Amino acid sequence: MKTYMTEEDVLGAINEGQTAKELLDSVDPNYAKRFKRLNTALAKLLDEVRESFPDANYYSPNDGMVLLLGDSHTGGAVGNAQQELVAVFSDALCSGLSGGDW
Repeated sequence: MKTYMTEEDVLGAINEGQTAKELLDSVDPNYAKRFKRLNTALAKLLDEVRESFPDANYYSPNDGMVLLLGDSHTGGAVGNAQQELVAVFSDALCSGLSGGDW
């Protein structure tokens, strides 16, 4: 198995019956565990922040990630942006984070 796989390679392997999780685990079975652990840590941090700011949440503008002390937009996603609620911005995930809905 190749340890360097482009999206095209991955899709080809999936078409041959493998799953994305199997491919990931074949390179390093700890990747999935680390991903889940880091997401759990982010959830825990948000719970802690919400003890003081109950409307806090995460938002991903332009492939970055922010911690907001309220909603990203007035009236939900269709309202005006509330960038003044950004408490912290991180660009650590730029070019590695993609948003949207399936």
